[in-house]
Order: sequence, then structure tokens, then C-alpha cells
Amino acid sequence: MQYRASKKFVRIEALGAYGQNGRVSDPADPLELEVRVTDANDVEHVIENGSIGGSRVNKPYRLATGLWGFNPPPGFYEEGKTYTINWRYMMTPGNLKVDRTNFVWNSTPTIPREDTHCVVSGSLLGIEGTPKSDVLITIEQYKDYVTLNHRLGTFEVVTDAFGNWFAELERNAIYRVLVGQYAKTVKIPALNAVALKDIPDYQAADVRKDNYGYPLP
Repeated sequence: MQYRASKKFVRIEALGAYGQNGRVSDPADPLELEVRVTDANDVEHVIENGSIGGSRVNKPYRLATGLWGFNPPPGFYEEGKTYTINWRYMMTPGNLKVDRTNFVWNSTPTIPREDTHCVVSGSLLGIEGTPKSDVLITIEQYKDYVTLNHRLGTFEVVTDAFGNWFAELERNAIYRVLVGQYAKTVKIPALNAVALKDIPDYQAADVRKDNYGYPLP
């Protein structure tokens, strides 16, 4: 599971540069950038930090022009605690700005609470690689593949600040995961944990389908 925070930066025009040919809010890389992760209640308590050109292994990296990412290392944080990402940057010389974003650390477990279940997880990233947070994911359980109209239950999960989500699902059961217009039907493997992308689309053997590709009863 990847934990990526990201931020977009835009060009700051000098006073008087506006006009017919003036360009504002174009993506632009900062002259200087430092990322500090702190306790949400004490921004002076720095847990992790990195900067452009710094010597640390974990430092901000460029995803695209004006778009930078930072990966908080999982081992540094307590479960359920709130932290703050401080983006300290200069778009023009001598003009330091600080933007802050809070997040709650909720790492994906590797062992389910019940041995009859499996932890299924996933990540939602935009085209540019930015995490998509607060996205609603619907998970439906069905009796079997043939009778998809026989739904046993449904529940929802929401992606966190890093675009990650997880759910504990019953092993060998049929589920359908829906994200917007995307839907994937899977049979949960007998594992402790697995990523949704690693579970193949489930196709039961010898199932007759209608003209639209749906299984016939």
C-alpha cells in the first residue's frame, strides 16, 4: 500500500504583469520546497521532513510541472492519530509560504480480525498520480455468480487522505466493488490480505449469458 500526499503549485505573476498577454495560475515548480510532517496539535514537533536537493532519502519528488508528491514513511505514525503535512515553499525569491493539510493515519491491516475473512485493499489515484480522497466505494455481496440479483448485503467505505481503502470480506464469497461507473466482480481468495487489482475478474465456468453479457439464471 502506498501513502502519497501531493500538492499543486501555480505561477505567481509580478505586479503589473496582468493584461491581454498575462498568464496567471499556470502550473509552475517552486524555487524551494520543504515538506514537514508534524503532530497536528504541535507543528513544532517535526516527525519527518524532506526538501528539494536535500540529503535525506525521503524527500519531495516531481510528478509533473507544478505537481509534487511526498511519501510519509508508515513506521513513524500511530494508528488513528491526526498529523499535519506542512508544505513550505517559495514561488518567488524571499517569499516563503506555508500550506497545511491534516490527515488521520489509518494503515491497512495485514491480518483480518476473523480468520474466515480476507483484507481486500485498493488505492485511487488520478491521471497525474494524485490521491483521490473521500471517494465513496460500494461493496455488494451476492449469493453466487449466476444469480447476481440475489444480493446478500451491501456496505460502503471511503478512501482516506492518500486515496487508500480496505474492507474485510468473507473468503470464497462473491462480491462486486463499485467506484462510480467502474464495477468489478470478484471471488475472495483464501488469503489474509490481497489488493483488489490482484484478484482476477470472476467468471464462473459454463455460465450462459444474455445478449448484453449478463449471466442467465
